[in-house]
Amino acid sequence: MKATVGFCIEITEIQGKWKLNQNHPIERRKRVIEGLKREDRYDSGQIARLMEDQINSAQPMSQFSQKGRISLKWKWMLLVAAIAIILFFFLYISPVFSLSFKPSEVDPDFPIPARSERVEKPQADKGWIFYEIRPSLTGKQFDRYLREIEKWGWKERKEEQMGRAHVFEKDGKRMMAVLYPDQISLLPASK
Repeated sequence: MKATVGFCIEITEIQGKWKLNQNHPIERRKRVIEGLKREDRYDSGQIARLMEDQINSAQPMSQFSQKGRISLKWKWMLLVAAIAIILFFFLYISPVFSLSFKPSEVDPDFPIPARSERVEKPQADKGWIFYEIRPSLTGKQFDRYLREIEKWGWKERKEEQMGRAHVFEKDGKRMMAVLYPDQISLLPASK
């Protein structure tokens, strides 16, 4: 598979399990606590304190009820984590999957992906304009781009297509477009 494929998973239940070596002998748990206290990791000290609390109290851990349900404190922490993940998705990942368009410099009536930038290729034939697309278009985005060209009023001349070279017409104008997922080459042509 050459394309990134998105999918959704609906979470219907979360079950928490509080495991701090409570099933091991007390001597072993104390050695683990001492080892955690010597570590430099940011959460080692917190885990050691939780294990000490669990040893010192005859009650199960206070963060969870005896039925294994998540306490209100943990529900709020999960809610904050979920909001952070959603914000991360919309701010950083979603733009990769979304696709918007802007007018090309060749012809303002011909769309190009908004995330494309014009590049100079001095060795190329005269008249061609080149755009690089970063990140590259996926298969579905590429299909959507072809549909967007048609939405802007351009009709593809499928009988003239040769591989990635497409020919589009609109209001007496012709546009030759060589389309790759990571670059577009455009050449306005006369009929």
